[in-house]
Amino acid sequence: MIISVDNIVAGAIDEASSDLRKLSLTIHDNPELALEEKAACQVLVDYLETSGFEVQRNIAGLSTAFVSTYVSSAGAH
Repeated sequence: MIISVDNIVAGAIDEASSDLRKLSLTIHDNPELALEEKAACQVLVDYLETSGFEVQRNIAGLSTAFVSTYVSSAGAH
């Protein structure tokens, strides 16, 4: 059986759909000014860390900027 990348991605999105919708609604329900999205940043970082991502915060001197990396047994993605 051949599994395409499209199918893998679609499956991952389907699997995370409920959590991603909750994230979206949480951010929408708590509007913040540009470059002051502290609550949104925290919600996203918490989700990513819970999902196994490594997160670097305060990128480029911005408290709301972050970079996340997912590392599996096959290496960084």
